[in-house]
Amino acid sequence: MSHGIGRSGDIAAIQPKAAGSSLMAQLTNLMVLDALKISGVTEVKAALTVPLCTGMSISLVLLGLRLHWKAPAER
Repeated sequence: MSHGIGRSGDIAAIQPKAAGSSLMAQLTNLMVLDALKISGVTEVKAALTVPLCTGMSISLVLLGLRLHWKAPAER
């Protein structure tokens, strides 16, 4: 769904050849903004989500978990 996002050099720009992806990106940004406001962050004026591949997502999660869990040899 992220095909064409940011191809113009501006990641938030609407892409004329990828109308579906642009629509999904705009809807996602609005839903994230709404979720932030519901959670109590009322000063936020805009949100920007960016596509991330599966491998990078897993890598970021594992790196985050590493901060909380140490290997037995490090304890």
